[in-house]
Amino acid sequence: MKLRGRRASTDDAVVELTRVAFIGEAIAIKQDLERVGIHAAVFQSDAGGWAPHYGIEQGNRVMVLAKDLAHAQQLLSDDGGQLPVEEPPSSDPVRKHLRTHGDA
Repeated sequence: MKLRGRRASTDDAVVELTRVAFIGEAIAIKQDLERVGIHAAVFQSDAGGWAPHYGIEQGNRVMVLAKDLAHAQQLLSDDGGQLPVEEPPSSDPVRKHLRTHGDA
């Protein structure tokens, strides 16, 4: 298989980094990864908006390139799963609470 004039390698593969129940959390992780230079994508599990409960049941997947997986896992595992990001805006009480108190 050729990809833009070169052979695709296993580094070009898109792999799953994590699954989260809520699309907002998946998007936040994606944005945080991109902020540190890792390309990411979110695969929504809501049947195009017709079945939003699928996201909670199946999880919304955050995807990265295979070559970035180890780095992304390291960033996600540091600080209890929170990526190093700028201070969230004070208008976002959920993220502020999670940063202060963690998931528990």
